[in-house]
Amino acid sequence: MSLSMNPPIEKLSMRSWRASILKRRVEYLGKVNAPNSTAAEAAAAREFRLNDDQRRRLMLQEER
Repeated sequence: MSLSMNPPIEKLSMRSWRASILKRRVEYLGKVNAPNSTAAEAAAAREFRLNDDQRRRLMLQEER
């Protein structure tokens, strides 16, 4: 039995997203990994403990 060097399929579909919140100026929060923008929003809200008002002002940008 040999071990495959290929990463799992879930890892291939994950993207890195830059999360910021809009205030008087844009405040960088950090990065989250998610397959799409909807999942990235949920991950950022959970990871950075954002309330509903902050979540409405959340800005996500996919990193390449």
